[in-house]
Amino acid sequence: MTFYIALFQQKKFWRVVKTQVDSRAETIYADFAKNSAALADTEIRRTKLEAEKNFADRLIAVQQGRANRLQADLDVARAQQSQVADRQAEQQEAIRSLRAEQDAAQAQLRALQTKVQDLQRQSDVDLMPLPK
Repeated sequence: MTFYIALFQQKKFWRVVKTQVDSRAETIYADFAKNSAALADTEIRRTKLEAEKNFADRLIAVQQGRANRLQADLDVARAQQSQVADRQAEQQEAIRSLRAEQDAAQAQLRALQTKVQDLQRQSDVDLMPLPK
């Protein structure tokens, strides 16, 4: 009897042994099976690690996108806060300016009221009949 022991890799003959000894054929077959299992285990680990890496890359891309969106939102919020602060500063300056103008107007009004009172007194004195 002739025994053929074949080892395939990716559907191609990788190694073929021909023997006429039954025990040798079983030993070679057991060795091939052990080598196949070791190669398969390595391939499985590589494939699993590759899948895990691809999954991690997808998670990284998702998290990077989220981080980018959050950063953009934060930038917008900071810009808006800056605009609000600038607007508030402008409003405070406008209030100070209007208060100063109001104070000046009040002072001018008081001065004019005093002048009007003085003129009214003078007018009243001038219009009084002279004593006879």
